[in-house]
Amino acid sequence: AEARFKQEALATARIDNPHVVSAIDYGHLPGGGTYLVIQLVRGVSLWQKQEAGPLPWAQVCQVGVQVADALAAAHAAGIVHRDLKPENILLESRADGTMHARVVDFGLAHVSAAASKPGAAASKLTGIGAVLGTPGYMSPEQTCGEAVDERTDLYALGVILWECCTNCF
Repeated sequence: AEARFKQEALATARIDNPHVVSAIDYGHLPGGGTYLVIQLVRGVSLWQKQEAGPLPWAQVCQVGVQVADALAAAHAAGIVHRDLKPENILLESRADGTMHARVVDFGLAHVSAAASKPGAAASKLTGIGAVLGTPGYMSPEQTCGEAVDERTDLYALGVILWECCTNCF
């Protein structure tokens, strides 16, 4: 758990994107335990927004584009989120009434060897065949404990956008 905590801090620190909530600091507390300082987001989760009913099509497109932008930045940094779900997408209201989406919780992220320090191996916090993620948003290969890549996050985004339009979740 502590290694995942550290991984989340280091992974989000590598992603410079307005749609990703980045870690600012992490460390150990004197009495034991650890802490993580992240950017403040004033808003609600997409899950909370969905509870009010289906989102208007234009709003679904707006959120989808912003989350896709966050994922593109993460993937360019060699990071696969692996646990994208409505609870991990925060929405802030802008002055013009539009929404600003922010992706959070990279605790289950897979960091590729290319994104690690030179000469380091990819993060191996998950054993072969281990299944991590949230069952309604996991891609088939993730559900089976197989290797995942960027397509895993895109699958989850597709499920999320479908849910936003239909209010079926």
